[in-house]
Amino acid sequence: MKYPKIIIVAHWLTVLLFVLLFLTNLRREWVGRGSDWRVVWLNLHAWLGVGVLLLSSVRLISRLTTSKITSVYDSGLMKVLHAMVQVVFYVLLFVVPICGYLRFAGRGHVLTVAGESVPSLIEKSDWLHDLGKLGHGEIMQGVVLTVIGAHILVALYHQYIKKDNVMARIRR
Repeated sequence: MKYPKIIIVAHWLTVLLFVLLFLTNLRREWVGRGSDWRVVWLNLHAWLGVGVLLLSSVRLISRLTTSKITSVYDSGLMKVLHAMVQVVFYVLLFVVPICGYLRFAGRGHVLTVAGESVPSLIEKSDWLHDLGKLGHGEIMQGVVLTVIGAHILVALYHQYIKKDNVMARIRR
C-alpha cells in the first residue's frame, strides 16, 4: 500500500530540511566565533529546525488521521520492531528541534527574520540551555545520523536484496 501524497511530500521535504540542517551547521562551524556570518548560519539553521518541527506536526497529524498503512512485515516481531522504529523517528523529529530551541534561546540568542527580531518564548537560562544541549548536541547528532543511516540501509535492503519494491510506497 502506497503512502498518502501528503506523507510522501512531507517525507521528502523532511529529507531536504535535514540535508540543509547538516550543511548549515557545518558552515556555521567553519566561521569564527563572534562573526556576523556565524549568526546568519545559526539563524538559518534554527529556522530550518522550526521547519522540521512544523512539517513533523503536519506529518504526524496526517499519519494519525489517514487510513492505516499496512506494514511490509508479516511476522509479529518484525511488525512490532517496525512500529517501534516509527515511534523513534517521530520522537526524534519533535525532541531534537525543541531541544535545539531550548539550547538556542537558553543561551540568549534571538531569531531574526529580515533583520527583525522574533520574541523568544523563554528568557536566557543556563539550565534550559544545558537541557537543550542534551537533546541537541554532538551525541544526538550521532544518534540522528545513525538512525537515518539505518533507515536508508533497511530501505536499500528491501529494494535490492528482498526485491519487495518497498520504496515505491514513498515515491510519488
